[in-house]
Amino acid sequence: MKKETIVILDKLPSSCISLDKKKQVVYFNKLAKKQFFSLKKNIQIENIIKSKELNLAINKAFENKIKQNIKFTPLNLKDSYFDMDLIFLENNFKEITIFVNDQSLIKGYEKMRTGFIANVSHELRTPLSSILASVETIKNTAKDDKKAQKKFLDGMENQAWRMTRLVEDLLTLSKIESDDKELNFEKIKIDLIVKNVIDSLNSKAKLKKIKFSIIKNSKKLIINADQDSIIQVFINLIDNAINYSKEKTQIKISFDKSTKQDKSFIKISVTDVG
Repeated sequence: MKKETIVILDKLPSSCISLDKKKQVVYFNKLAKKQFFSLKKNIQIENIIKSKELNLAINKAFENKIKQNIKFTPLNLKDSYFDMDLIFLENNFKEITIFVNDQSLIKGYEKMRTGFIANVSHELRTPLSSILASVETIKNTAKDDKKAQKKFLDGMENQAWRMTRLVEDLLTLSKIESDDKELNFEKIKIDLIVKNVIDSLNSKAKLKKIKFSIIKNSKKLIINADQDSIIQVFINLIDNAINYSKEKTQIKISFDKSTKQDKSFIKISVTDVG
């Protein structure tokens, strides 16, 4: 490979690896070494990236002297997803260079998004079924029982609020994906935010006889954040803690000091018994 080509490849913001016809590594840039720790010259590429797709693409490129593009997950890197271009940088076709576009993070987000929507859809069925069952009971067996009606109506109210929070989660996701959500940062008292969230979910916690314990190990509890977003965060956390806690247990919420790279933070932990 020419020195001029190596200088250019070394400055690229992506990983690249060059191979000879024997599929041995003849060159790699610094980013490639960071990405694949065991990378070294003369090693077989299959010892670094185990993939039938990559192996076939290299064979096809050398046989037909044409560039290739492949997207795949290596057998030895299950959490990775690569989009690779295989290109001949020189006309002698003795070496081929692999340009690695790591899309693992994007794929991970897509997987999380799909899982989240599937989970929310499933979660919506439970309160809907509960509300319908309560309506049916009130109309029939409990139509003359005021005490039973109140019990079922309270349950319906809780389930309706649960559905509202799930729908808000979906709307928030939609806003984030469309870049419409604007964050308004302001100074807020985080312990007061958490207390208000607990108050809003307390009736649900009482049904399972769950109590809350708040531990403040930090006096500085004012943070700079978007209030609506941080409320949603704690609704999700505390609501999940209630959902998965056993009856007659306690949910602990602690506020602790935290330092990272000489910066001060507040660490908030929600601990349930589930």
